[in-house]
Amino acid sequence: MIPAYFRLEKVDGASPPIEVDYGTARCVITDGDLVLKADRTGASGGDGMICIRLFGTTFGIPTVHVIHLQREPFDRLNEEHLTFPGGFRHKQAIPPHSVVHCRKTGVDVNPLSATDEDAGSLIQRHRWRFLPSREQLADSDMTVE
Repeated sequence: MIPAYFRLEKVDGASPPIEVDYGTARCVITDGDLVLKADRTGASGGDGMICIRLFGTTFGIPTVHVIHLQREPFDRLNEEHLTFPGGFRHKQAIPPHSVVHCRKTGVDVNPLSATDEDAGSLIQRHRWRFLPSREQLADSDMTVE
């Protein structure tokens, strides 16, 4: 399944555009993508790299741009599940905050944190669904080696 490219389908069961709180801002997520790639250099210490980008608007400004970018090493638990951040991030005492369930029909990203108070990033506060896609958003990690 690696490398693999996915486009955002749902956030907490709703299709974009969707309003969410992000730090002190209210934003509208309009699109997003997720890329899973092998770590060819071994620099991350994990089984691969995950990159999640979310596009939208913030503070009511109508310009759509990348409002969230998270690129982390992941650790594969089994054929269908991985966690991130992983790799050398564990040596930095940074535990994984999300689990990814990979299936042929798509990818689900769910928080490992039990409460919103535990969640630090936008990704940790919601449940995400991504579908396989051949149409890539500009400048995706699929085009970067």
